[in-house]
Amino acid sequence: LAASPVLLHFYSDQPQMVWALIGFSALDLLKAVNKTPTTLLHKDLRFRYIAVLDVISSLVMTIVAPLAAYYGLGFWSLLVERAGGQLARSIVLWFVRRPWQPRWQFDTKIARWMMRFGGIVFLSNNLMFLLDRFDDFWIGTALGPGPLGYYSRAYEFARYPRRAVANPVMSVLFPTFAKVQHDRLKLSQAFYRVLSLIVRVGFLFAGMFALVTPEFIRILLGERWMSMAFTFRLMIIYTLVDPILVSAGQLATAVGAPEARLRSRMAQLVFFIPAVFIGAHLWGIDGVAIAADLMLIVGMVGLFPQLRRWVDFSLRRMFGFPTLGLAVGLATGFLAESMLSSSGDWISLVAKSVAMIVPYVAILLLFEQQEYQRNVRTILNLLRGTHREPQE
Repeated sequence: LAASPVLLHFYSDQPQMVWALIGFSALDLLKAVNKTPTTLLHKDLRFRYIAVLDVISSLVMTIVAPLAAYYGLGFWSLLVERAGGQLARSIVLWFVRRPWQPRWQFDTKIARWMMRFGGIVFLSNNLMFLLDRFDDFWIGTALGPGPLGYYSRAYEFARYPRRAVANPVMSVLFPTFAKVQHDRLKLSQAFYRVLSLIVRVGFLFAGMFALVTPEFIRILLGERWMSMAFTFRLMIIYTLVDPILVSAGQLATAVGAPEARLRSRMAQLVFFIPAVFIGAHLWGIDGVAIAADLMLIVGMVGLFPQLRRWVDFSLRRMFGFPTLGLAVGLATGFLAESMLSSSGDWISLVAKSVAMIVPYVAILLLFEQQEYQRNVRTILNLLRGTHREPQE
């Protein structure tokens, strides 16, 4: 509220935007109040309670947003939607079934630890924001809105495995890592099983994207977006590495060492900014895509050796058979592409997808069937709170 006159001065032609910004900021305060009990629910692996909270919040948002729009609130309906969801969560967390009872005590030792840990995580998250957005900023500034549109769309598709696989899996398994952090064997087994799942699904996504990029773009976006096809294919490395690096960083934070992730991201930023300048100048958005790929490799080189302080893992076991499956799947997929050069987009997309998926899955099942059975049992045991591990 104190900043509203300043904001109104700079955005005098958009007063509603200023008040909307203030309203969303107030909701962030309410979200912060709900954060502590929600975090404790994750810590105690009470995922059923969390699922109920999410369902209730979603139902309220689904109801109030259309009602607000129907009664003429316009874009304020978006604020009403967010407010309804957060208020519903607050009522359940603080008045219906309270998972945490706050106490008016202050522990200096705990406060110092929280300030140190939280400060490192805060700085690391802000570096991640810069890494995610600096390339967009520079392309828009130096190359213009047209190249930015192509690049941002390719970038969003390249990040799909992070959103669809790594983030949901790690949101569930992160508290599990924290819970078993003092047992190196259990932590190593959990980390390997989770990361091996992310690697295998991520490699499949990358292979599919590499094969069906032209058909995918024409069917989903239209012919006018074909200029992004080569850029998208250049970012296949990003598709492969991004979810792996995110998961490795989450492990470092879960075991109480966020500084490992912070150092890795600082190295990435030092490399990325000049690489974006040079890449954009020499090759446009294709050069920026290459810079993004190399930036992730810098992060992997900086972070993965540090993980051995807490877990044991074999890179050969983790990446060997998925790499073989990816190579064979790509070979059969490109062979199918050469045989279907005159076919329509839908037929070509389905044929190349099948040609990629079948050999990839077959190779993994041939060499790793027992591994998958152990992975499923391990993850189920961890989620149930038991610690019986299958014998290796």
